[in-house]
Amino acid sequence: MEEPRRSPRGLGLAWVLAVYATLLTAIVALRMSDVSSVRTVLYFDLGVLAAGLVLFVAFWEELGPLLALPRWGGWRVPTLAIVVMLALYGVLRALAAAAPEAFTNLTASYRDEGESLAMALFQIGPLTALGEELLFRGVLLQGVRSAISDGGAIGLSALMFAATHLSLGSLPHVLALGVLFAWLVVRTGSLWPGIVLHATWNVAMALME
Repeated sequence: MEEPRRSPRGLGLAWVLAVYATLLTAIVALRMSDVSSVRTVLYFDLGVLAAGLVLFVAFWEELGPLLALPRWGGWRVPTLAIVVMLALYGVLRALAAAAPEAFTNLTASYRDEGESLAMALFQIGPLTALGEELLFRGVLLQGVRSAISDGGAIGLSALMFAATHLSLGSLPHVLALGVLFAWLVVRTGSLWPGIVLHATWNVAMALME
C-alpha cells in the first residue's frame, strides 16, 4: 500500500472533521425535515458533488492525482473487487427475498412524483456515486491517511461512510462497501474503480426492486 500523504499545512484531520461534521449535520437535517421530494434530494446530491469538486480544487496537489487512471498491477485487485461485490449482492438478494419489508424501495418516490426510471437511475447511480466518492474516498480518506496508517484510514473512512446512511439495517453491507472502495483507492491510486463500482451497485440495488 502507498504511504500516507503527509502535509502539515494541507489536507489533514482538521479538514476531515470539519467536512464530515458539516455533511453529517446536513444529512440529519434533511432526514428530519418534512421536505423529502426527489427534487430536494437532487439538490442535496448536487451540493455534495459541488463540495467535493471545490475541495479537490482547493487541495489539488494532494487530491488531483486520484483522478488519474488506476494502476492495477495485474488482475488480482479487480477480480477480488468484483467477487466481493457479487457476494454482497447475492446476500442482499437472498435477504430481500426472505424479508422484502425490511428493504427500502429506492425508486418509489420517483414514480410517485412522475419522474422517469432513467432519471431515478442517473441520480441514484452515477450522480450519487461521483459525489460520495469525491468526498469519502477523496477528501476524507486522504485526510485521514495523512495522520494514521492506510489500514486504519480505510476502516475509519468506511465507518464514517456507513454512519451517514443513518440505518442500522444497512450498516453491515455499507460498511463492507466502504472498506472495499477505500481499499481500491489505496491499491490503485485512483478514484475511478470505486466510482464505477459504486454507481453500478446503486443501480443494481434500484433495479432489484
